[in-house]
Amino acid sequence: MRGKRALPVAAAAGLSVVIALSAASPSSAAPDRLEAVTRTALTAEGALAVALPFPGRSPAAVQSLSVQAMKGAASFHVRMHAVDGQDTTDLDFVVGKTGGRGTVSRTGHGSLHLIRVQSMIYVQGDEAFWRSTGESKEAAALLIGHWVGIKGKNKGIEAIRRQLAPDFWISMLSSPKATQRVPGKTVDKTPTVGLTNGGDVVYVAAKGKPYPLLVEDKDTPDNRITFSEWNKKVTFKAPKVLAVVTVNN
Repeated sequence: MRGKRALPVAAAAGLSVVIALSAASPSSAAPDRLEAVTRTALTAEGALAVALPFPGRSPAAVQSLSVQAMKGAASFHVRMHAVDGQDTTDLDFVVGKTGGRGTVSRTGHGSLHLIRVQSMIYVQGDEAFWRSTGESKEAAALLIGHWVGIKGKNKGIEAIRRQLAPDFWISMLSSPKATQRVPGKTVDKTPTVGLTNGGDVVYVAAKGKPYPLLVEDKDTPDNRITFSEWNKKVTFKAPKVLAVVTVNN
């Protein structure tokens, strides 16, 4: 996804005032006519504001509610699909307070299964993944189907730890601040409100707890992140490993 993420969208209710007043400029309309148009527009705006989800709350306030709901969740399922030129990345993670697990695949780099238990990371890659790391075909064949434990503070491993924990995704949806509201859509049978800051659009559940359900690239909707299965009971167990490797910077 692009660096500029979207949050709430333009206040739809406010547009009714602009449209109504533009039809009767002070130079051409009588004062009483202008007053009547303004009064009608403001009444319509108020009615629309009540009908919209989260009435009276700014885009940033709705964003804050969503982030707080996310912080209170015990677990969630996150999926990402991103296209960058000829490369496609797919991510499918379940993350919780004590761990996470899932799969990442990328064009030309194969697939990698991951498990985080506290600070320990376990990886299991296919042949394409191990070959992309520089392993020989013979070495890759020995590693296929086996888990390798990784510990230490290598930059890459730290990045994996973060992405297999809730705080990474919470931080992503906390900034930048939402400035506008856009029309929502139904996501997994749940109505939503769209939030943006001019970049990506975040769709927040407008029914039940305000969890984020979908993030879409404004210009490329196929680039998306989905969130689901909030608070589902999950466990994270260390697999049987072929070896444990310590990596450091």
